[in-house]
Parts: sequence; structure tokens; C-alpha cells
Amino acid sequence: MDDKYTKMIEDIHEALVGNDYNDEGLIKKVCKIENKVNQHDTLFKIGAGIIAFLTGVAAFWNDIKSAF
Repeated sequence: MDDKYTKMIEDIHEALVGNDYNDEGLIKKVCKIENKVNQHDTLFKIGAGIIAFLTGVAAFWNDIKSAF
């Protein structure tokens, strides 16, 4: 291969994986972002579930209170 193409491939590899000075390339950064998004999605679903539960309790509060 040409030296020009070899240099381009090395630059792409360095950007994706990292180098000796910075071992965090784009691949690791994307994985971190995906993990954070998944955590936020989980927290959002938990919050939505709590709000739905409390809304149900508030809607049927008189029935719940009369049962006890």
C-alpha cells in the first residue's frame, strides 16, 4: 500500500481505539454514552411507574380508605 493510505488507516485506528497518550478512543466514548443513556432510560421508567402508581392511588383513594 501507499504510505498515504497507511497513514490514513493508522489515523482512523488511532481515532477509534486511542493511542499511547490517550487510550480512550471513540469506541470507548460511545460505550460510555450508551451506558449513561440506558441508566437514564431506566430511571425515567421507574419515575413514570411511580407517578402512575400514585395517580392510581389518588384516583381510588376513597375506595382504598373504605376498604380498611
